[in-house]
Amino acid sequence: MIRLKYPDEYAKVGDMGLLKEGLRAKGMQFNFYVMVATNARDALGDEPEGRDWLHPMFNSMCALMEDGYRVDLNLPRLGDSGEILTEQLSIEANVLAGLRDPLAGVSFARALQR
Repeated sequence: MIRLKYPDEYAKVGDMGLLKEGLRAKGMQFNFYVMVATNARDALGDEPEGRDWLHPMFNSMCALMEDGYRVDLNLPRLGDSGEILTEQLSIEANVLAGLRDPLAGVSFARALQR
């Protein structure tokens, strides 16, 4: 799948082991950013009422990316990518608006029902 989705990058690396190591390093970097963001949220008193918004937002971001990969690889889709995008943008808009419960009023994509 990586070879199909990123042929130029794969050709530069030339070795699946090195490519996997690079992806692992990127994952560690992303996890570090999430830890910093979580600590900053805690320090600022961003304690959501009810369920935390961060993981549902990350889930919808990942689902949107996976749906794109599935389209590229002619695999069955997760669902309506418009619904997934709407979910992601709704959570993001609520967070940026400073709502205490950023999940309030969000219409979750049927394919991603939790």
